[in-house]
Amino acid sequence: MFMHVLHKINRTSVLVTVNQAAVLQSIVSSWENPGFSLIVCNPDQSVLFWYYFRKSCPYKMLSFPTNTGDFSQWSGELLQSFLGAAQVYWGILPLATSKTNKARQMVIQFLKGYHGPHAVWILASEEQAAEFGSCRKVIVASQTPMQELGSYATLLGFERSVKVLEACDLSRSKSFLSLDEAVLLLLHAGYVPMRLPEQSTAFLSRLLPQELSLVQLSELFFKRDWKAFLKLWNERSIAYGDMFWISFWAEQFWRAYWVCWYMKRGQQTRARSMGYRLPNSFMSSGWQQSSLIALRAQYERVAFFDTNVKKGSFLSAHELVTELVAITAG
Repeated sequence: MFMHVLHKINRTSVLVTVNQAAVLQSIVSSWENPGFSLIVCNPDQSVLFWYYFRKSCPYKMLSFPTNTGDFSQWSGELLQSFLGAAQVYWGILPLATSKTNKARQMVIQFLKGYHGPHAVWILASEEQAAEFGSCRKVIVASQTPMQELGSYATLLGFERSVKVLEACDLSRSKSFLSLDEAVLLLLHAGYVPMRLPEQSTAFLSRLLPQELSLVQLSELFFKRDWKAFLKLWNERSIAYGDMFWISFWAEQFWRAYWVCWYMKRGQQTRARSMGYRLPNSFMSSGWQQSSLIALRAQYERVAFFDTNVKKGSFLSAHELVTELVAITAG
């Protein structure tokens, strides 16, 4: 079994050695307990996972004040309940910015000493967690070996997916996946036919981490490193069909557009919820060099390409990418 050690960050942290499934089950069992709990897990690799994790749990999204003037009302709502009815709040700690830093520090200090009446769960990276000092912290590894997918599948309700992975002989793979990659694999496995193991194996294998990953391709594109991007594109493009690339680039530009839109308005939590399939470099700083106008033009170009292909036009993914590079470089 994959063993996960909860490292002792501070004196109030719990120091135990358990498997990941037990850690997650402990979160479920204490989900409605009043007070503040910090989940330490890389949001860039786990936002989709936590979305499915909390689908069966009652919760309300927690927004954060972006200025000190809003803090009083925000904290007041968490300190009172209507007719004794407690809520469960879930949120992702926003990135620190010069505009919101003072309000952010007020939020952290408030949560560190929060004991109810509601249950508040915050997802944060290791670096962010260090800002909280002494508080209840549950550390969840953001990656998992393929052999452990069965425990996640049961918890998230993907039992059929495990049977498919076993039939395709993928459950014994030694590959490590991020939690988001694991969820995507389980999602797709739930729809492939078990009576066609060879075809299903070929399809699902494409979702496993590759030496030259799609994330690298996207990262090079948004960094505008055209020489490296085109080299990698020529190596990777033949592995997938044109319709796959249409879907891939459409999603990249659509998510990138909304990440930029929310980030420029200081709404980091919403931005992160849109960015789980984008490169880490884009989420951290790359969005600042991107234009909303260019991203919209790129998305519209992909949509135009998709429409024409479906109408019978003889266009290739290479032509699409050439146009996308031209839009960005221009």
